[in-house]
Amino acid sequence: MNHIVHRGLDPIDASSGFDSDYEQLAGNQFQIRLGGGQRMTFFVNRDAKTVRIHQVGGHTP
Repeated sequence: MNHIVHRGLDPIDASSGFDSDYEQLAGNQFQIRLGGGQRMTFFVNRDAKTVRIHQVGGHTP
C-alpha cells in the first residue's frame, strides 16, 4: 500500500517501516534505499503535499 497517498503520511514517516536509510541530499531532494544497493531519489513539496520521483534504481547521480 502506498502510505503517502492512501494514509497521507509524510515520506519520512512512510519509509520508517523498513530499513530505508532515508537521507536528505539537498534542499527538497531525498533518497531511500530500496534493497540490493538500489536507490530511489525524489523531490518533496510539503506545501502541495506531493512527491515527484526523480530516479529509481542505481546510485545517486
